Amino acid sequence: MRFAALIFLIGAFLGQTAAAQAIDIKPGQAWGFKDAPSPDATVIIGLVEKETSPMIVHVAVEGLPQLDRDPEVLRGGLEGRGAGRNEERFWCVYKLTPSSDYTSVDIVIQYMPIEYDALVSSLIELKATGVPLNNRFARAYDDWDYFRDEYETEGTHTAIAKKPLSESVETVIKSANSLMATMKRLWPELDAAREKMEKGAQ
Repeated sequence: MRFAALIFLIGAFLGQTAAAQAIDIKPGQAWGFKDAPSPDATVIIGLVEKETSPMIVHVAVEGLPQLDRDPEVLRGGLEGRGAGRNEERFWCVYKLTPSSDYTSVDIVIQYMPIEYDALVSSLIELKATGVPLNNRFARAYDDWDYFRDEYETEGTHTAIAKKPLSESVETVIKSANSLMATMKRLWPELDAAREKMEKGAQ
């Protein structure tokens, strides 16, 4: 009985692995993913690098929940780079802008490289194809590609996200919240310094 149960579990695992590998991801696809922070969260495939080891997929993530933060500290908009700390750290670019009603902050992950297996195992629903990428994606990829070898050898900074997509997204959200808190703390000091400079110039 135990042997039969073991065979069943192995078969189920292999079946799930094969199903994950059977997903044919292509640029322009928009997918829903497991444990997403909101029902509207969508990952958009930008580029699939099949020749790398491990395989790397470059994505953007939209439809994330708004941050419960004071939009005044943004002064219009703010871009963050990188997320996480130490072994969890990976390179990305995210944009923060005031919400339409100016009560909170919208966040979009404009660019993030992630291991193929970590991404594919997270996908659950193909929502659309032919989806255009944001205008920051291509330049962010070029920046990452230029420094990719340095990112991989720094020791405290890895070039790509390696965990399930929902965990990597949560890491970016935490990084954004931390950045916002820092900006709120620094703005009074910057405003005071600017005012002092203006008075000195008069």
